[in-house]
Amino acid sequence: MSEKIRHGTLGGGAWIGNRPSCYTPAQTLRYLNFIKLDLGISEDDISKGSVPTSLEHLTLLVQRSLLAISWENTSMHYSEKHSMDVSPLGMYEHAVVRRKGGSYCFGLNSMLVNVLLALGYRAYSGAARVRESIIPTETETYTTLSHEVIFVQPVPQSNTTYLVDIGFGSAGLVRPILLSNQESNEVHGVCSSELHRLTRAPFELSSIDTNKGASHEIKWHLEVLRQHSGKDDPSEPRWRTLYAFSEEEFYPKDFEAASFVASQMPSPKGLFWSNLVAVRLFVLKDLGLLGLGQIGHGRIEETGSGFDMARMILIGRELKCNIGDGTILIKTFSNEAERINTLRDVFGVALDDNDSEYIVGRAAAIVAT
Repeated sequence: MSEKIRHGTLGGGAWIGNRPSCYTPAQTLRYLNFIKLDLGISEDDISKGSVPTSLEHLTLLVQRSLLAISWENTSMHYSEKHSMDVSPLGMYEHAVVRRKGGSYCFGLNSMLVNVLLALGYRAYSGAARVRESIIPTETETYTTLSHEVIFVQPVPQSNTTYLVDIGFGSAGLVRPILLSNQESNEVHGVCSSELHRLTRAPFELSSIDTNKGASHEIKWHLEVLRQHSGKDDPSEPRWRTLYAFSEEEFYPKDFEAASFVASQMPSPKGLFWSNLVAVRLFVLKDLGLLGLGQIGHGRIEETGSGFDMARMILIGRELKCNIGDGTILIKTFSNEAERINTLRDVFGVALDDNDSEYIVGRAAAIVAT
């Protein structure tokens, strides 16, 4: 049974307080330059706390970050220590200063939340359990608290709250979504055929015995819908849960610990342990710069933000393009050199050819056939 309707606020109408960022005004401005976003502000504006905050600017920050930084786990496999530095300062050094590449959710969202705090947004990080079962009719199974999300109150003198997430990869949000389970609360993904919504429902794995008078353990659920032209079967479930989360606040040490588990604990069924993955968003007109200008099957329409976007997705041996309502296989890699070249050229990951030695013997390695 669904929870009562929430209209865009945290439980009890809670307000998020202002708190400091670990980034200096100079670092924050450098991040904005890195993602090619000119808000017309200076270091002095940031220092004085006089930067105007708004939903419009928050949306730009989210989308420009997605276009500039790849979601990827290459450091797990192509580095000597096989580790991912997801601390806010370590992630900033890796992505913005050294321009080595991106990260997965813990690094990307930890960096973004500190940029938001530096700009005067009221925000904090939460944690989610990712739904492991892919088919909507399957029994639900979830990961540990393996995903970071951000709660933001962007409007001054208002407790209206949005969920922000630049770290989910191939099916995630590309704009803020109001923290509401109203039926009308849907936002577009990379195109008009991809939608996201929030629901509230009892968590299926909860051990709470409601027959004894206790209330259900209610969780938020982020869901995605991908419509396919002329292919939808009305009898099949249309919406798929991506992850479930509460409104509890989590902290950098929580995410550093979760990242250690994801990157260092052997998990044969784990996405990151068994695969090398990378996702990056592109404005459609920029696909031509990759030599991919001719791809474009499926329905491609305005997202409502002025962007037509596509996802380039690398998983294992394959490079695909998720565009409109279709997915196109671009290339199958036969060796590590081909994959490393693509990671450099398409995803902006700074790898050396000899980094391939570190993946030898790992589950994610390409085995020559």
